[in-house]
Amino acid sequence: MRRQTNNIVATAVFLLLALGFVWYELRAVRAADAALAVLTKKVARLTSDVHESEFRLKASRGDAVTLRAKLHSLAVAAAARSRLSPSMDPSVFVAADPKLRDLYLKWFKANLVMRYGAMYQALGFSQEQINKFEELTTAREGERMDIRGAAMSQGLTSADPANGTLQKQSIDQYNAALAASLGAAVVEQVNQVFRTQPGEALVSDISSLVPLGTPPLTSAQSGQLLQIMANANPAYQSGGRIDPSAINWDNVAAGAATILSGPQLQALNAEAQLARIAARANQFYSQPPASK
Repeated sequence: MRRQTNNIVATAVFLLLALGFVWYELRAVRAADAALAVLTKKVARLTSDVHESEFRLKASRGDAVTLRAKLHSLAVAAAARSRLSPSMDPSVFVAADPKLRDLYLKWFKANLVMRYGAMYQALGFSQEQINKFEELTTAREGERMDIRGAAMSQGLTSADPANGTLQKQSIDQYNAALAASLGAAVVEQVNQVFRTQPGEALVSDISSLVPLGTPPLTSAQSGQLLQIMANANPAYQSGGRIDPSAINWDNVAAGAATILSGPQLQALNAEAQLARIAARANQFYSQPPASK
């Protein structure tokens, strides 16, 4: 009898242990399912954000192209009426035809995602932060145009001290607004983009010169090449903007040899040769005529 009781107790203990193990496993499975559900939602949200960013970038590019074409046609008409060159600073046309101001600013804003997209990603901007940055930056561009237009109406040039003072005040206010709304790091990034911007056109030209059938420059290569150009430019090294006419192309070629393919290096060398020819031509035509 006692032995039977012991067997019953042992069986009960075993069943309790088994039930406890099953309960623990079920709990672990439920926790894993919950974690998987959370992870799935995060992946879906991230995928949605990526698709939204890609869609927005494509839409912005399309808007920029459309607006640029319309702006150019209107600018040519305004220039004809005002006897001005359509290639001049857009602020010129604020005085000639104020209707162009809004159109130009729409085009300017549509281009910001392409110009500052890497910064958005580096700083982890939310869509709300992107909207705020683009709002402040577009407002600053409008103010720059207004100051320039007012100076022109008074017969002042961009080099006039009064114009320079107003522009500096506008920039200081813009930087303060950026820092207050988005943080000081944004001001540093914007300043960096401003300083390297003249080199971006050169990098784009080099990519366009790569032969068909050969991979163009990737975003990573473009960024590295831009920095190499900056390092080979005295103006940038002195704290200013890249001066395309003062780039040491030999140093650029040496630095780019490890990041570009053969055809890409050929495109770089072609751009460098064009730059050297342009520099010699500018030097020739800037010389005073020989006295007879």
